[in-house]
Amino acid sequence: MITYKVTGGTTGANMNLSVLSSVFSATTDTAKRHSTSGISNITNAGTVFFPLSGISDVTTTEADAQYKVETSAVIKNLFINVQGNSKASTQTFKDRINGVDGTLTISVGSTATGFFEDTTHSDTIALGDLVSLAAVFGSNGSGISFQTAVDLVTTNTAFQFITGAASLSPTIAKVLTVFFPLAGDFDNATLTEANVQGKARIAFFASYLAIRCATNGVSATSTFTLRKNTTNTALAASITASTTGLFEDVTNTVSLVATDELDYQLVTGATGTNMTLSAMGMLGFSTTPSSIKTINGLAKASVKTVDGLAIASVKTWNGLA
Repeated sequence: MITYKVTGGTTGANMNLSVLSSVFSATTDTAKRHSTSGISNITNAGTVFFPLSGISDVTTTEADAQYKVETSAVIKNLFINVQGNSKASTQTFKDRINGVDGTLTISVGSTATGFFEDTTHSDTIALGDLVSLAAVFGSNGSGISFQTAVDLVTTNTAFQFITGAASLSPTIAKVLTVFFPLAGDFDNATLTEANVQGKARIAFFASYLAIRCATNGVSATSTFTLRKNTTNTALAASITASTTGLFEDVTNTVSLVATDELDYQLVTGATGTNMTLSAMGMLGFSTTPSSIKTINGLAKASVKTVDGLAIASVKTWNGLA
């Protein structure tokens, strides 16, 4: 079991923390563990949905919890930490792929609390699949509070960033520039970029930037961009005026080094009202797969070197397989 612990000093006043991060180095393949923040006192009965990562609430609209995974992968090791449970019936947690139940499943008995995990089942995800988590709650009793985690494992050095908000989608006004972290909750968008920047921690290529709008009353084009060291990168998705759904940059790729400070930026259009967001993310690679078309805004065929290395020789990059 892994947690973060912060021990404050003995003098002075207080501190505010905005970003915590760490790197997990798998011994085989590439594994990224996605987790949700505490989902507290959910009183719903029936089926609810939530994304793999982020959020502090659930939704009855599955599309608001789904994320389009941009690589083939295996989803496994579903984990639930139930902190409080007054429901007097069995609760079932599971994965969902393209709106259909997967094989991952955990049953939590009446009023049971503690750690629950499915280490038996796994499901194969194809590139472009829509993935979410779901729970089926009984009507007896009142609330349940829990956290979830699940692994996405790949064999092609790819790792998926996912940030979700479910029904707590932030409302972003027109004519506004706001910033978001690469992972975790994003329901509190900030005007101060430094508050959400996080170091890349490893060298990798970023691509397939994506954002999902649940509602969109902004009647001019908005732009969602990956930022590196307070500067726009070539990764940018245009959000069509007054249009909802998923918006992606499927063309561009940028190279990143371990010390780069990263975050997302959303610049909303100048007319209309506001929009709400349900998910954002991107795909990382530690090598240069054949699907990459551009690197740092340049056609891949024209890029002769990456960080001083001949592009054709980049089988491993900065020590990564």
